[in-house]
Amino acid sequence: MAEQPAKTTRWNPAANAVLFCALFAVWEILDRVSKSYFDSTMTLGQTISGPVPGLFTFTLVHNTGGAWGMLSSATFFLGVFSLVVSIAIAVFALRYNTGATWLETAALALVVAGGFGNAVDRFALGYVVDFINFSFVDFPVFNIADIGVTVGMAVFFVALLVRTLKESKAKPTPKAVVDASDTLDISPMSLRREESAGESNAEVVGILTDGGIMRIEESGSAEGGR
Repeated sequence: MAEQPAKTTRWNPAANAVLFCALFAVWEILDRVSKSYFDSTMTLGQTISGPVPGLFTFTLVHNTGGAWGMLSSATFFLGVFSLVVSIAIAVFALRYNTGATWLETAALALVVAGGFGNAVDRFALGYVVDFINFSFVDFPVFNIADIGVTVGMAVFFVALLVRTLKESKAKPTPKAVVDASDTLDISPMSLRREESAGESNAEVVGILTDGGIMRIEESGSAEGGR
């Protein structure tokens, strides 16, 4: 039975773009609404308990720099950097990552939404609104946009690794093709069979056909008869 070729899922640019844009919009709205809510209902530096005691609290922080307050005087530069990287990732996800799975596309949408959301804060407000603070570890206060960037990058690399492993296993093993004309130098070839006196002398001729099949022909004249 002939071996059936492995089925492959073709990349659909339209479906990829719809998924990317939809998730980008949802995450961006969630980021904007949450920042607006905490920035308008809390005072700067205020802390309130979160829904899960001991896990995290809500602390309002206006961050003019990066994580742990680094580059606090480079707000505009960080905004430009976030915007440029977000655009580059979006172009890659929508145009060049042609073998992407839906999980890879969704993960990159979160990354772009997070980077874009924080860039908007830096340009419009001069700082990023952070409000989520882990209670059990010394970690910078962050926001929904930061979750999108961190989780999105982690999911993307895991999904990319899984896809790469699957594609490497799915590749058929190349089979060696032997050309009979390379292994059998018998075009034409003659083998003479000499028989005892009184029997026929026959010439066995092996001819290699175009299809690589040897045809054996025997010709000769009878001497003395049987």
